Amino acid sequence: MSVVDLACSGRALSQKDESIQKIHQKINENDRFTIYEISDQTIVNWRSCPQILTDGLQMRHVAAMFVPRLVHTGSKTHSSEFEAGLKKSDKKNPNF
Repeated sequence: MSVVDLACSGRALSQKDESIQKIHQKINENDRFTIYEISDQTIVNWRSCPQILTDGLQMRHVAAMFVPRLVHTGSKTHSSEFEAGLKKSDKKNPNF
């Protein structure tokens, strides 16, 4: 028996494929998860998550925390009200 005939003694690829699918599903649910949150929710080792994200899912720029993409309508309303108040104060008080 030669070395070429021996089976590889590593983990099965199906396990890695399952992990990739789990992580892909979690990222699609919420792209603001940290690696630790993904690891906790998918039961995948936290050290494997970055490798799966970069190699398996081709995500090259993964941040530890993602910032919200959209400003909530409530904060938009608050900002515009605050800005209107500042403009009124500016008009009423020349030293403002």
